[in-house]
Amino acid sequence: MKALLVDDERLARKRLSTLLEKHPFITVAGEAGDIRTAAALAEAIRPEVVFLDRSLVVNRDAINSLGRESI
Repeated sequence: MKALLVDDERLARKRLSTLLEKHPFITVAGEAGDIRTAAALAEAIRPEVVFLDRSLVVNRDAINSLGRESI
């Protein structure tokens, strides 16, 4: 399962990535520090799951930019 990690704190992304690397069925396919970068990466890598720092979401448009309908 391809995962995309989205958090503005690099250390938080690294910690989550380290935890997920131990799971045999999850591959961290990309990381982003902001919503715009995450949307572009999501379109390119088409992850099955997105781990998103809730504090980055200022409105529903941010979530929708990562939704299946836009990928």
